[in-house]
Amino acid sequence: MTVMPPPSPIWRAARAFVGTAVLALLVSACQLLGSLESPPGASDAASGALSPPPTPTPRRTVSLPDLTPAPPFALYQVRSGDTLLAIARRFRTTPLSLSYWNRDRYPSLDPDAATYRPNRIEIGWRLRVIPGVEADPEDFLPAPPSESPIASQTPSTD
Repeated sequence: MTVMPPPSPIWRAARAFVGTAVLALLVSACQLLGSLESPPGASDAASGALSPPPTPTPRRTVSLPDLTPAPPFALYQVRSGDTLLAIARRFRTTPLSLSYWNRDRYPSLDPDAATYRPNRIEIGWRLRVIPGVEADPEDFLPAPPSESPIASQTPSTD
């Protein structure tokens, strides 16, 4: 029969450390499994009391932009005696809104142009209107810059 020499102090320390680490790992795994398996409202063995039922956690919801287009335009045909102000009042909007909505069809109604003449509307024009809505000029793209007559002149050579 062979007799084994006693383990060295380093060996004993390493074995104790590994044993403690394995034990700690097993305890934490059991606690984790226990918390996953117990249903909500189950009795707490240590206190004997029931835990309150879980309450819903408020969540921040992200909403997608509304993909529906802006309200559809109605068309109004200008009649004899109509003015932009009278048409705007009839449809509960502003003359400036009518001007912005129709500036691409009728350049005299473009508020950003030098040729803006809101009182110059003609019989038969079909104006786009949205009843009860006022246009915000900041929502429209600025008019493209026009070439100024001063900048287009060539310098004279005297």
